[in-house]
Amino acid sequence: TLATWRAKFIWDSLDKPPAERSLLFKLDLCLLTLASLGYMIKNLDATNITQAYVSGMKEDIGMHDNQYNTAIALWTVGYVLGQIPSNLVLTRVSPRIWIPLVEMTWSLLTLATYRVQTPQQLFAMRFLIGLAESGFYPGMQYIMGSWYRGDELGKRSVIFHTAGGVGSIIGGFLQASAFTHLSGVWGLAGWRWLMILCFLLSAPVAIAGAYLLIDMPWKARANWLFTDADLKLANIRLAKEGRAAAGRITRTKVKRVMTSWHIWVLPWLFVFWNNAGGLAHVLPFWLASYNKPGEPPVYTIPQINLYPIPQTLVYIISALIMAWTSDGWLEGRRWPAMLFGSSFNVLVAIGLLITPLYGSERLRFTLYYLTGVSAGQSGLPFAWASEICTADTEERSLVIAAMNRLSFMWNSWVPLIVWKQTDMPRYYF
Repeated sequence: TLATWRAKFIWDSLDKPPAERSLLFKLDLCLLTLASLGYMIKNLDATNITQAYVSGMKEDIGMHDNQYNTAIALWTVGYVLGQIPSNLVLTRVSPRIWIPLVEMTWSLLTLATYRVQTPQQLFAMRFLIGLAESGFYPGMQYIMGSWYRGDELGKRSVIFHTAGGVGSIIGGFLQASAFTHLSGVWGLAGWRWLMILCFLLSAPVAIAGAYLLIDMPWKARANWLFTDADLKLANIRLAKEGRAAAGRITRTKVKRVMTSWHIWVLPWLFVFWNNAGGLAHVLPFWLASYNKPGEPPVYTIPQINLYPIPQTLVYIISALIMAWTSDGWLEGRRWPAMLFGSSFNVLVAIGLLITPLYGSERLRFTLYYLTGVSAGQSGLPFAWASEICTADTEERSLVIAAMNRLSFMWNSWVPLIVWKQTDMPRYYF
């Protein structure tokens, strides 16, 4: 029918009863919007070091050798350490307390970064920012998986994930603008202004979360937006989905989770996807490599920050196409979209390998931009994990956190071997 077609290929709530459609609208308004804004600022504050590094930070604080990679690795170590404990906290503490707390913490640490004077101070800030940010992404995936059904989760998980790409785009524009218009204002370099601007964007999102986020459906109470009827309907929907409420963490449950294939297979799925994305980060360093000391720049600092933006746009468009295809035409199957994205990335990697580093600018620009297609798988592995682990909320929380944690555990050491700063912009591994 027309309604079914609209639900599959436009938006899933269009053929649902009015009460359920109203509930989903409220969830999207609060939960999906705050998740997306939060991930946007999280990515903005996590990746601004790249824009800062190619915009004067390296020279200002005296970075050399592989110290940029060390800063990235220390952020990753903090990010890895906090994820599983944070997700387990969320099974006991209200999201409207925990999520805004971690958001405000990393926002303040980002602000403090504008004061760093040495690489060692930067290392400390990046570790603490990673630790604070660790609770957000797996936590919000867990929260969304607690409210949305299987036919609703795929596209929302991807919308949430692609918001991080919007953060990267904003970071590029912010740094280009800060370098052009704010360099020297109050005696601060443009990259230091970037940290201040990131804080000014991030703090309001944390404050909004404290007022607008809702608790888990099995603990939530009616408020100005969600009525008792909404909450009753939410729990009926999740019961039909087989989605379990939080329970006691017992020795039997821990043993069952640790002997399940879910905890041993699903995290590696995300490891392979996330670590294949290293190709996407080379573009600004390739542009910067054209500039030689003592010579007029081939690419200006604003260009180095702005030219990678189409790469992120390709990623966002690809992600939305894959999400709607997975939920609609593929009727909830996640693996075909993930297989396509990974296979496409292999072809792009081969293209970059055989293309000359210099002298083929148009082709290399095209290949760098196409690395965004693989990133389009984005939130689908987490949607799949939520569906597989639907019957046990603690297992779902642990598996989602383990997926992100194992992936970034690899990110803490792989760049030091594969993406060496001293090899930029060509890598031979």
